[in-house]
Amino acid sequence: MAIWPRRNKLANQTIARLLVRRVFAVYLGLALLLTSLQLGLAYLSTRDAVTQELKAVANAFEPGLTQALWNYQENQIRAIAQGILSSPVVSAVRITDLHAGIDVNLSSPLHSAQDISTQSSIQYDYLGAKQVIGEFWVYADNRVVLARMRDGVLLIVIAALIKTLGLLWIVQYFVRRMLVRPLAAFTAHLARFDAASDLTPIDTRIVSTLELKRLMRSFNRLIFRLQKNELARLELMATLEEKVIQRTQLLDERSHELRLQRDYVSTLLDVVPEGLVVIDQQGEIERINQHAALKMALPFGSKNNLFDCIPDNQQDVLRHCMEDILHLGRATCEVTLTQGEVSHNLLFAGTLAARQPSVKIVMALIDISAQKEAEAANRAKSRFLAGLGHDLRQPANALGIYLSVLQARVEGQDLKALVAKAIDCRATLAYVFDSLLFMARIDSNNLLPQPHPVALQSVWDRLMHTFEPQAQEKGLRLKMVPTELVVSTDAFMLERLLSNLVANAIRYTQSGSVTVIARQRQGVVSVGVTDTGVGIPAGVRQHIFDDFYQVNKSTDEHHGVGLGLSIVSGLARLLKLQHRVFSIPGRGTTFLLQGLISNDDRE
Repeated sequence: MAIWPRRNKLANQTIARLLVRRVFAVYLGLALLLTSLQLGLAYLSTRDAVTQELKAVANAFEPGLTQALWNYQENQIRAIAQGILSSPVVSAVRITDLHAGIDVNLSSPLHSAQDISTQSSIQYDYLGAKQVIGEFWVYADNRVVLARMRDGVLLIVIAALIKTLGLLWIVQYFVRRMLVRPLAAFTAHLARFDAASDLTPIDTRIVSTLELKRLMRSFNRLIFRLQKNELARLELMATLEEKVIQRTQLLDERSHELRLQRDYVSTLLDVVPEGLVVIDQQGEIERINQHAALKMALPFGSKNNLFDCIPDNQQDVLRHCMEDILHLGRATCEVTLTQGEVSHNLLFAGTLAARQPSVKIVMALIDISAQKEAEAANRAKSRFLAGLGHDLRQPANALGIYLSVLQARVEGQDLKALVAKAIDCRATLAYVFDSLLFMARIDSNNLLPQPHPVALQSVWDRLMHTFEPQAQEKGLRLKMVPTELVVSTDAFMLERLLSNLVANAIRYTQSGSVTVIARQRQGVVSVGVTDTGVGIPAGVRQHIFDDFYQVNKSTDEHHGVGLGLSIVSGLARLLKLQHRVFSIPGRGTTFLLQGLISNDDRE
């Protein structure tokens, strides 16, 4: 059974009717109260008048009654009582003789218990002394009071009714004029506003009360704000329509660009020299280019799982690589694939391309078989050079001893010059052997830096002690700018690196100076080696750090073999330094080393 809410009895009543009813009810209550007060006062006034009449009657019969009581005349007492009872006001009378015990009690048929009474004591003046000889009571019925009030009560009720009806008409008139009509006009305006969105302000002159004027003014302010909002809405709609058109055109253009980029990327995937494959989190292949398909022996455009193409004993390697990609964003791993009797070493370099709405991983497949072979050949070369250097170093040292003995024993300037050239050639051969062995140690990663605090001034002092005689022999100024900087690096490697740069600068400088300077900036120390030599042409600067490279071999008179700057590059790589070269042919060259960490900054 549905439970319906109680209907509000005031829902279908107008405010005017409610107001009139409330005012009428209040006034009716006040009128009834005032009428009741008037009736009560009239009753009391009439009762007092009847009481006075009773007293007047008693006073009129008191002399005769006194004489009759003194003379004990009972008949005369009854006659007087009958006379008193004949008065239109009196309804009962009682006379009592205190001495003779006579008690006369007479009443009319209208006598009731609600009578009005007056009592008098009868006194007789005997020899100058008053004696109470009896008492008598005179009674009047309440109906006498009500009969006398009948006409007055009717007038009071008629007057109250006329006042009530008049006030009701006045209240209704003013309510209709000051409340009903303005509210009706206001309601009609609201109905038009609700039905047709009429934003016309309402005329406040139709009301005369302050509250309704404030209400209508508030409504008009609301109308004004709605008008402004409507204008703003129309302007906004126009602007939005224009922006939607612009955005739609821009979206079409971007969609066209995206289609072109998608086609470009798709074409690029197929023409890049390396293999590319796009997989999901489970390894399912979603996109693969032709190079990757050839390297993994898959049909072009196939949708196989990447793990199906990997040997079972190497799937864990690929799985760990994918986990690292999901956690770190990128990772690499090496996998060996065998096709027949040929094995390929593939480097899988993966990058997390997307996480939402699904995981996408892009894998680049790089064939590093040639690199592996080159590394193996390089290691074999390093072992060969190390063994060769060890085997040739002892004969070279012995040759140096023999040449020194020979130089001391020979006589004649020609023989001495010839022996000096032989000693010079032996020194060059020893330098070549030493450089080859050092390069072999760098290439084989057997030379590892051992960083510790190094005072650069101590390195300057050793370089000055080693190379100052050579500089003076050529007439050059070797300048070491004093410094108090302390860096954290491998002292042996740094000194060997700077020795090669200073030796190279002295070798290719005919006049002027060679300067070594260090500067610090934000905890990073840079070292520069500047000469005033022949300079390096711009076209060959990218090759000067290659092994055995010389700028001009045919005219090189400086006994170089092209390994000095190659060793500089290798040592800079081990020390994690950046090396840069600035040169102006005919004016000089500056080699700049950057990345040395100040020891104070580390602490």
